[in-house]
Amino acid sequence: MTRNSYRKCFLLLIVFVLYAGLVAVGVYHHEPWFDEAQAWLLGRDSRPLELIQVHLRYEGSPGLWHFILSLVAKAGLPYAGMNILGALFAWIGVLIFLVYAPFPLFIKILYPFSYFVLYQYAVIARSYVLLPGVLFLAAALYPKRQQRPFLYALILALLANISLHGLIMAFCFATTDFVAFLYHHKTLNTAAKKRYVAAFGIVLMAGLFAVWQLRFPTDHAAVHPKQDYSLAFALRFTTHFLSNALTERYILSACIVAVSLWHFWKTRVLSLFLGPVLLTGHLFAFVYSSPWHEGILFLLWIFCLWISFTKDGRDSGRQGWNRPLVQAGLVVVLGIHISWAYTAYTNDYKHTYSAARQVAEHLKSQRAQSPSIFATGFHSIAILPYFERNIFANYHQRYAAAFWDWSRRNTLQQDLELMVLDGPDTIVHGIKTRFNTAAPSLPGYTSRKFTGYIFWKNRVFEEDSYIVYEKIEFKPRLTPAPPRWYNASTSRDSFPR
Repeated sequence: MTRNSYRKCFLLLIVFVLYAGLVAVGVYHHEPWFDEAQAWLLGRDSRPLELIQVHLRYEGSPGLWHFILSLVAKAGLPYAGMNILGALFAWIGVLIFLVYAPFPLFIKILYPFSYFVLYQYAVIARSYVLLPGVLFLAAALYPKRQQRPFLYALILALLANISLHGLIMAFCFATTDFVAFLYHHKTLNTAAKKRYVAAFGIVLMAGLFAVWQLRFPTDHAAVHPKQDYSLAFALRFTTHFLSNALTERYILSACIVAVSLWHFWKTRVLSLFLGPVLLTGHLFAFVYSSPWHEGILFLLWIFCLWISFTKDGRDSGRQGWNRPLVQAGLVVVLGIHISWAYTAYTNDYKHTYSAARQVAEHLKSQRAQSPSIFATGFHSIAILPYFERNIFANYHQRYAAAFWDWSRRNTLQQDLELMVLDGPDTIVHGIKTRFNTAAPSLPGYTSRKFTGYIFWKNRVFEEDSYIVYEKIEFKPRLTPAPPRWYNASTSRDSFPR
């Protein structure tokens, strides 16, 4: 190695250490919210076969992340182990990028500190923390996928079981390669053909397994059908989502995407980008989308740039004005993402992301004086990972698992006035709104608000707060009575297994 190579490696090592340290500090100060808690509780409170057969159908996601969390939870690790595990996967993803990505040094320095890489898919522990590492492993192996088809197929199989979006990307990548195989199969020998077909079969079986996990239940209680199913609406929604994933400035994003598309076409990577973008965009438009899904399109863009830069570097004849423009656009995008990362990271460091941890600590301190606890709102489930079991008397009578049941069997009461009639000692009222909400008064109860905020990029997305009502001068019950509206169908025997 030359002196410049040593300097480059040393600089990248400093970048990685700095990134790892920032993520570790961010994880330490982060308070997990409902989406993180739900995955942990699913892994902790359900058997693996039960998780795959029953519960993942209601989550809309394959179970790779949940299965990993199940192993961690059942091994006895505390709730904080989930975020530590998420940070570990984030570190692996950045390490793969720094070692194998074909980008210039200044791009490698900027990328780890971008918004989704440093914060949204690192500090916040969801299944998406697995995406960068698996996706970039596929990118690193892409030039040698014909020589090592089984390893490449295994990576795509993992990608397909991370999320529905990963399934779409794995399907598009495998289909593109299979079409190329059909076009060039006459030039391959018999052994190569058998290896390729077997590898494609691995991806196909993994994809079918993911689809089987995602089979939609007829009694799902959180379906919000779209009103417009036109192609024009889907395209408008996709372009809007892609713009937000890059810069949130439509004209600037459009210019960057246009240059990228030209570069992808010149390097024969266009199908790897357009296929997943269009299918994912239709998923976002017609089924379900949240702002944090924007990072999927950002990572897909980085993945395709990785592949195109690898091809472009092998053929100097293809290098032209498009590559410097693509690099300039990449720097602009990363610069904007770094500003988002700084704002979100510092907000999470200084303020409360979710008030669930504070409420859990308060309930533990009052537990001896408050044997009967009721709750409202699905995101109150974020409090339960801090306890060994479900503590809410009005949620499946404490007998069932603590994770949220998205089926119509769930009869959690949402009306505070009706709850007061049952006289619980404590009521935890969840608040999920984009505005600061005052605590409504309840006769016979004192109230205390625990405030949290979901930080998104450079702003607050919504509140994640709780109001805890405590009965004035109550006498503890030895056995909490069931609520008046309790339905026997929510008992432990009827809970899905």
